[in-house]
Amino acid sequence: MQKTLSNSINDSNDVVFYQPQFRFLESSYLDAFISGQVYLSNILNFRKGDFGGLIDDEREGEISLHGFNHNTSERETIVYDPCIDEDIFVLCTTNNLISESLFWALKEKRTSCCLIVRPSKLIDEISSIPELTFIGRKNCDYNGRDFYNIPSFCPWTNQLPFRSMIHKYDPLFNKPKSYANQLEHRVCWRASKKSRSHFELQTTIPSQIIRIDFEVEKKVALNIRPPLSVSLQIYGFDSKVIAEGSFQFSINLLSPIVYERKEDNKELLGFKQPQNPDGSNTLFNASIQGGDTGVFTHPAVGMLILNIETKLIERIKYSVS
Repeated sequence: MQKTLSNSINDSNDVVFYQPQFRFLESSYLDAFISGQVYLSNILNFRKGDFGGLIDDEREGEISLHGFNHNTSERETIVYDPCIDEDIFVLCTTNNLISESLFWALKEKRTSCCLIVRPSKLIDEISSIPELTFIGRKNCDYNGRDFYNIPSFCPWTNQLPFRSMIHKYDPLFNKPKSYANQLEHRVCWRASKKSRSHFELQTTIPSQIIRIDFEVEKKVALNIRPPLSVSLQIYGFDSKVIAEGSFQFSINLLSPIVYERKEDNKELLGFKQPQNPDGSNTLFNASIQGGDTGVFTHPAVGMLILNIETKLIERIKYSVS
């Protein structure tokens, strides 16, 4: 069975780091999610073509192993599909923000997303619902759904030397290479087979969600030219900018990291700054204003900038050009 990933990136004497998750949603769904409404779709809905674009997949949640039947001298196939016996419900997120997943989202006309400060709190709350049983969470593997040339494979027997390595729910986290730009981190639950299409839940986590809006120059969004620069503005609950910065673009730039300072129990959000080419801990082609600690460095994550208490942030705006 898939295990829950560790919530913390690194635990030291002075600070604990957490990996936030991101959800790219259409505007109406985004507003609902930020208000605490969570929609879990039955994985079978993705096979029916309910969503369109690069989301639908007629073989979602299953894999096929292809081998040779020595009795019939023919190739045979065994399909692993956990959705036959149970209803499986899924929450799709990503660990990545400024990455290929952003440009995939833009192609799907999704110009906003939300940052889940501590995903484990949301997962634990959903898992407390009696009708749902938590299966697991992990980054999807983009190795395809078909596996060939399996050594000593005989589909009609139970003597597969690797059978114990394939858990019933492993196929839920396998996807085709063509979907790799999604960089999906998937969370799954199971329920008794009742042919239920979805769950709609009201959670208590709005304070754990921060809205992120994107403004991307058209030529960049269409991949006509690569991005050159990125700027961000962080807004407080009075709709005023409390911190901002502009930077030379890098694919690993400005990925948000959440951390808790043990000395004062403050929870802060910082943004990764790429290492200066000369190896020094100085800002590279960047200018910043505001933030609680300005620049913060730590061996576990490198340099973080624009560090602000999460409870002070209403939304974040990225502009890419």
